[in-house]
This record gives sequence, C-alpha cells and structure tokens, in this order.
Amino acid sequence: MSVARRSLLLVLGLAVVVPAPADPAPSSTGLEYRIEVRVDPADRRFEGRQTLRWRNPSATAVETAPLHLYLNAFANRSSTWLQESAYSGFRRFDFKDFYRRFPDPWGWIEVERVLQKTPGEPALEVPWKAVQPDDGNPLDRTLIELQLARPVAAGRWMELEITFSGRLPNPFARTGCAGEYCLVGQWFPKLAAFETRGVRGAREDHWAARQFHATAEFYANFADYDVTIEAPAGWTVGATGRRVSGSERAAEAGTRSHRFVQQAVHDFAFVLGRDFIDAVQTLDAPGRAGTVEIHLVAPREETRRVERWMRVCRATLATLARAVGPYPYPTLTIVVPTALGDRTEGMEYPTLVVSSVAGDALESWPRSASAMADNTLIHELVHQYFYGLLASNEQENAFLDEGLTSYWQIRVAEDLFGPGHSGGTLFGREAPIAEFFRLGLGALGEKIDEPLRHQPTFLFKPTTHAMQFYARGALTIMTAERLFGRERIDAGFATYYRQWRMRHPAPEDFLAAMAEGAGREPAAFLREAFDRPRLPDYRVETLRCERLGVPPGSYPSPDGRIEVPLEGAGEDAQWRLMDLPHTRDAEGRVWVEISDPGRHRPGAAVEGTVSWQGFVPEQADAAAAEAASGPEEEDDRPTLQACRAQVAGPAWDHLPVDVQLVFDDGLVITDHWDGRAPWRAYRTQRRGRLVEVRIDPTHRILLDGSPADNGRRLEADPRFTAEWSGWMTALAQLLAAGLSLWL
Repeated sequence: MSVARRSLLLVLGLAVVVPAPADPAPSSTGLEYRIEVRVDPADRRFEGRQTLRWRNPSATAVETAPLHLYLNAFANRSSTWLQESAYSGFRRFDFKDFYRRFPDPWGWIEVERVLQKTPGEPALEVPWKAVQPDDGNPLDRTLIELQLARPVAAGRWMELEITFSGRLPNPFARTGCAGEYCLVGQWFPKLAAFETRGVRGAREDHWAARQFHATAEFYANFADYDVTIEAPAGWTVGATGRRVSGSERAAEAGTRSHRFVQQAVHDFAFVLGRDFIDAVQTLDAPGRAGTVEIHLVAPREETRRVERWMRVCRATLATLARAVGPYPYPTLTIVVPTALGDRTEGMEYPTLVVSSVAGDALESWPRSASAMADNTLIHELVHQYFYGLLASNEQENAFLDEGLTSYWQIRVAEDLFGPGHSGGTLFGREAPIAEFFRLGLGALGEKIDEPLRHQPTFLFKPTTHAMQFYARGALTIMTAERLFGRERIDAGFATYYRQWRMRHPAPEDFLAAMAEGAGREPAAFLREAFDRPRLPDYRVETLRCERLGVPPGSYPSPDGRIEVPLEGAGEDAQWRLMDLPHTRDAEGRVWVEISDPGRHRPGAAVEGTVSWQGFVPEQADAAAAEAASGPEEEDDRPTLQACRAQVAGPAWDHLPVDVQLVFDDGLVITDHWDGRAPWRAYRTQRRGRLVEVRIDPTHRILLDGSPADNGRRLEADPRFTAEWSGWMTALAQLLAAGLSLWL
C-alpha cells in the first residue's frame, strides 16, 4: 500500500480495528475548580478568584492542604527551577541572551486571602507558609502549605475561597506573555495531588506535593473545571475544555469574558493572541460516540497552513485510537506560538497543546526537508494520553510520560510519513527519529549509570535527563516491539489504557498491564530494561584468521610417526595430518566451535561450555563465492583457514540477540544467542575465511546506544566509512532543524 493511501486511511479512520468506545467521563472527580480571572497582556498582570472544593477520599481527617504556586519559579534567579536550569543542562538556558530580549522578565503569583467555608458555620481565614520539602531552598515559593481552620473529616468536602494575583513572566519555558501573545499555564493556586493507600504503591494516605523542578513537570488529581477569562476585546482566546455557548458577554469597556468548562482533567491552560485565527474542524474520532471539535489558534499568517496541522492531528488521534484507546474529550485545541513567545512551544496541557513556532521558515531549507515541526505537534498530541489520560507522576517517573509519548510519536510519524521517514529526509537520506535517539544515547556513554525507575525525576544525573526520559524510554519500548512483535506491544498498551485511564499508574502498574496484554516475556524484558542502571552494549571485540597449519611436534600416522619441525611440516606430512573433522559435513552444515562462559546469578549459576555446533548456512552469495575462490591450487588441495571471533554483551536475562557470521565464499550462518553470558567466542576451520561478524543484523536492539561496534570486518570497508560519515552529518542537520523543541 502506498504511503499516501496508508496516511489517508489513518486520517479517515478507515480499515482499522478500533477498541470499544471509552466510558464517558465521570460526572464528579471529587475535586472542583470555579475560577474567574482577568488578564491584562499589556503589563502581563492578572487577578483572580477561585472556589476550590475537594472531597477527602481517605479514612482519616486532613488538617493541612498544600497548594502549588508554579509561577513563582520565575520570580527570581534563586528559585529552585532557575537554579536547576543553570546546571542541569536540560534546557540549555542562556540567561544573558534572555535578559537582552526581556530586561524585566520576572513573573510570580501571590495568594492574597484564603477562606475556609463550612455550611452553617462562619467562614474562617486560613494561614499558610511556603514549604520546601525537596531541597530546603528558603527562596523557593512554588509550594505553600495551608493550615486548615477546620480539619476535613473522612469523606467530607473542603471548600476554599482563594483570591490571588500576579504577573506572567516573559517566557522562560512553558508559560508567559511576549508581545501580543500569552500562553497562560500553571497560573492558579493548584491543590497538590492526594494519594490514598495503594495508589502508586503508597503505604499510607498522603499529599504527593513537590516543588517545581526544571527537569520535571506536573502531577495532579483529575478535577472538574469551570473557568471564566476576562481579556481585552478583539483578542482570540482558546482554552482547555469546551467554550460554553452564549458565554461571551460585554464586560467593562474594552474587555470580553470567555467561559470554558471541562470535566475530568488534571490541569487548565489558556492562550490569548491578538490578530490570531481560531480555525475549527470537526473530526469523527475513531472509537468514540460523537465528534471532536478541533481548534487551531495561531497567528493569522498561519491560515494557509491550517490543513497541515489538522492533518497531523487527525492522523495522531487515528493511530492512538486504533492501537491504544479512543480520545474521550469533545474538544482539542492546537496553539501555534509567535516567534517572540518561542519558549512556550512544545508544551502539553489537557485538551490544549502548543506546537512549535512555524512561519515562513517552515517552508525554507532545512526545515522544509525535515518533519520536525510536525513531530513537535505529534509529540504534544500524544501527551493527551501520556500523561493526559494515564496520569503518571511526572515528578517521579518521567519516563512513563515522556518515554511512552516519544515511542508513540515515532509510530504516528511513521504512519504519516512512511517507515524510516519519521523525521523526514535530509540530503535525500531517511531521517528516522529512533536513529537520532540512538546517537544521543551513544554520545552520553558511561554517563548513564542510573535505572529508568530511579526517582525522583529531578535527581537524575545532570545532562542525562533528556536522553533518559525521552530516548531511553522510547527505545526500550521499540526494542520490545522488535523482539516480540508490534501486535503484542499494542495489546499491552490497550490493556494499560483500559485499566488505568483517568487514574495514576506507577511503573509496576504499567508492567502488570504489559504482562496481561502482551505476555510474560515482553513484560520481563521491560522490567529488566527499567531496572538496569546501564544501557546494553553488544559489540564485536575480536576477529582474526590465519592459514591452518600443523603445529610443530610428533604425530602418529598409518605410515609411522611424523615429526613436524619448528619451521613447519612438509607438504605430504601436513595434508595427511589435516584430515580434520568439523569443517563441513556431507549434509552441508557449517561447524563452529562456540565457547560460552556461562552465567552466575544468586542461586542460579549455569556452568560454561565449549561445543561444536553445526549450522545450516543461508543461501550462498554466488558472486561473493566466485570472487573469493580465486584460481584453483595446482593439486586442487584446499587451503584451510582457522578463524576466531569474540563478541561481548551486557549479560541481561531477557535480551537475546542474533550473531551473524559471514564467510568469503558467500556462506552466511546465524547464531541465536540468548545473551545471558558476558561474552561468546566462535572458532571455525574451513576453506572460507570468516570475513565479517554482525551482531543484531536486523536491528532489533534499538536500546543499544552504540551500534557502530556491533560489527567488525576482517578488512576495513571504505564504503562503510563514507556512509557513516554522511549519516552523522545528516543527523547533525536533523538536530539543527529543531528536534530539541519538545525535549
């Protein structure tokens, strides 16, 4: 099937098997926000009032309540977020350049008053204090703790009325105002997630509250939102959720109000833009009752690219609906930021995502040759599932969010652009995203020495965060797919979605769903890959050949003993002695001596072995065999070659690999190695020389970050050197085209 036709089927949702429709969103989540906010983009100021209602799901009374004040991360250089940005290497942030662009960039939020309301009782004022449970930084005010005036009994509701105000920053990352564009995210006092016993393995009921960290994002319980935004008249407004019909009304001179509602989401964000469009299309989304209303909120010059972004959106929802589960919400908004607001790009919020800056540069080289702008949007749309619907704790297990999203980003991009073209093309070459990920992992090398399940997220080794969360997570799933089959992995994801949609899964929950849906073997591999501190590295360590002669010494023969001098035997003596077994038998098998040192695990040691094994070779390459044969010997006696090769690996229990031996007479044999020993050696003695050893010849082990050492030739091949150099150049151009937008 052609790429164009396959893409069309995906867009239309045809010829696909779609899981059963999702249950409707619950009518109440136990958490409700009603917020009214007024925003003045001219001075980036806002003021708001919110009513927060929360039902205590635990069996005991609650006396405190933490609130996130995320905008305070951008209040001063001493906030934990900005300190970590300076040394983590995650954001590559140039403060000097930023100050040149924005002399007064600071943003903040202040809680002015909190009242606790109880039916039949007078409202009581609630005191609070800033807390820093993660690092003790007294200048970080991204988390406060309320000391409730009245404890909230088990099963009862808490109602707080909160007045707040603040200023949006110029965009450091994720949120802020620049010129006539504002992306307003993490802007209101937000109740921390509450976990009851058993949720993500919690041993007791507790608040799961952390400060705002540069390498982590957000974690919250699902809530029902009703938000009214007052903005300047003439500005376009888009937001999480559904615009309530007839809600726009004239407010005081020069402003208008916009009301949006949405049930069962864990965050709320909105966008303001002057001279922006709000293009709308309706999608009959696969697997759900009713349609999805898709909005594109973008600078007016993006009008001619509306169909491009809509096509990406339709394809993303179709791929995910087919393999994982249907998108349950009735709306989805795509935001294209302005160039001045570029640091808000590549962000995800429930039912609202921010793509990359587009503009005319999108049609100019090198961006026109790549698909990186499309990939940015795909990535953020996939986040509607991970963590939009499968709301793992991104502050503790970022790979469950970013890694799974990056895997499905590649899947969607391949469906849309064709296999091997997930990143488009560069200089006529395929530019698959997975290969860039492998390059990034290989560049980090020994710096990666922590398991993916390490937590919390912000304490991964500096400079390794992005490759760990995104690349390592994605390539782990891709390796499982290539080892065990796409159908099994898709079944695991469908089970994960069905069991944990609109809940808060932990790594163990994901593994259990994979074991149920995909089977024990994929789940066992994933568990090992999540728990191992280092990346697997298969490599060919040695390969050498020599003419097989008879070692000096004394040997018996039918004609009496033969003495072989140190200088070597005479012709007659040598060939009489070289009637050797294990060269090639009458059935055409190639015999190989294999040395395996065994493996040693606590309570499960396996002894090593040395054995000759016969392999049925793959069909010989006739041209190679003819070229290798050369002129026949005068007496037609074969010249035997003794060849040795040694390979090494990570000694994982669930990472088998193929080792291919290529001979110069055109024969090829493949050894299916279980990979459980740290090394493996091969010895052959036959006319054909062993000229090449290839580990993982079908490229299943994408998690191996150093593929260049997976092969070795007896003699260097200049064509490989040229090809590798060209590929490295292409990947460098791919990075320049903008892959880091969503990292």
